[in-house]
Amino acid sequence: MISELLFDPTGAEPDSEWIEVGCRAASARTLRGLTLEDGAGRTHVIASDVIVSPGKFVVLARSRAAVTAQGVAAADIGYEYGAGASASAGVILANGSSGGISILVGSTPLVRVPYGAFNLTSAPGTTLEIRSTAVPGVAVSADYCVSTTPVGTGFGTPGRAPVCP
Repeated sequence: MISELLFDPTGAEPDSEWIEVGCRAASARTLRGLTLEDGAGRTHVIASDVIVSPGKFVVLARSRAAVTAQGVAAADIGYEYGAGASASAGVILANGSSGGISILVGSTPLVRVPYGAFNLTSAPGTTLEIRSTAVPGVAVSADYCVSTTPVGTGFGTPGRAPVCP
């Protein structure tokens, strides 16, 4: 599941953006070979073993350096999906109505989060967190809330369980 995302960071965009993936399964899951796809159809295939254990959370960072500079612990970052990409290339978490992120197996979506259509009011540096009652799959706005937990230069719970009511 996509448990949290920061699409409008206080730091440099898009390098300070990140996605958090959590595991609700009974056994660990690997993300190797899965595809990240943004709302504009840009993709990135996860090329290394990223293991998410049951009940745990892993941050996927556009830029490890930029995300740690914003206050996310380096130990919580399990993968960097934008290494070396220019600001206009690779997966980008758009701030507008077209903003979205999906995780696919081949061309089949495992989860799709069209957060731009949610119209949730958030300030730069605040994340969207999944509610504990949300069913993995195609997300709707009722599945997410805006984080109010301070972290670094913004708000969120990177690497930890969301506290969304």
